[in-house]
Amino acid sequence: MMLKGRPVSSVVVASVVLVVAIVLGALFYYYLPESPPNVMDDIDYHERKNYTVDQSATAIRFSVDMDQGQLDMSFADVDQYAFTIEISMTATASTPDPNEILQWSVTQGQDGQNATVDFNLNIDQTITTSDLKVKCLLTIDPSYLIGLDVMNSAGETFMRGNSSLMLDRVDFESQAGRINVDLMEGTSLGSDLRMQSQVGSLELKWDNVDLGSGSHEIGLSTMTGSVSMLVIQDVSFAGVVNWTASTNLGNVQTSFYTSGGISSNITGEVRTGLLNSTSLIGYDVNETGKRVEASSQNYPTDHRFEVRLSVNVGSLILIANWVMTK
Repeated sequence: MMLKGRPVSSVVVASVVLVVAIVLGALFYYYLPESPPNVMDDIDYHERKNYTVDQSATAIRFSVDMDQGQLDMSFADVDQYAFTIEISMTATASTPDPNEILQWSVTQGQDGQNATVDFNLNIDQTITTSDLKVKCLLTIDPSYLIGLDVMNSAGETFMRGNSSLMLDRVDFESQAGRINVDLMEGTSLGSDLRMQSQVGSLELKWDNVDLGSGSHEIGLSTMTGSVSMLVIQDVSFAGVVNWTASTNLGNVQTSFYTSGGISSNITGEVRTGLLNSTSLIGYDVNETGKRVEASSQNYPTDHRFEVRLSVNVGSLILIANWVMTK
């Protein structure tokens, strides 16, 4: 018997071939080995370099620009060098080469007795990483007059002074991260100091800083985060120090401890939130609503603090203590 236009045997063969193809396709789908996973490498990078400046240099201005990471700045004798930079990085990454992830450079210049140092650290965001930790330790010989312009886009920044440190203008900035500055007793400041962050906390410890003559501007401001200042000043100075501390959303806590001929005039205001100014000793205080005005009982003197504190949404805690000395 013949089907119209095709023998029976041809139909059977075609059917068998179709069934076999379906079975093989199913087996291939279910038993195909999985693709190998992406290989990730453990990175453990460490490098230290020492730098000198021309022997005629008496001042160094540092410009620091970091994508991310922790920056620790300290001041100590570094043998015959002017400064050292130590970089470490750990991560799990899609490349075994740390230089593909992290690139850093130092560019030096000199103008008369003034040396300049530009330090840049960049992270390649196109490289896949996890648990990325970057740390930079910058150690500077304090025998120079030091100026600082520091931008750490994302990460913590710490600066610890010492009793022989001489600072010119100091500027710290972060887009997201904490900035902590500790000026211990004996530190000299010849110009202004600014700390600014978009998101993060600002912390300043100030202990009897030796101030150059004239006026000084000390400013701390953050859009979202807290501001903390602990200021102790018993050592006299010539001029006026203008202090500002502000946050758009967060808390401001300031403590001023002064004595003798140093006077202070403090104004603090909270737009929405809490104002606490009950710990004011040696001050004449006028508080109305969420605004406080306080002047030390010896105000004004030639060497004085002018302080302005503001919080948009959050809380302001003000502590101030002035004591007359013999």
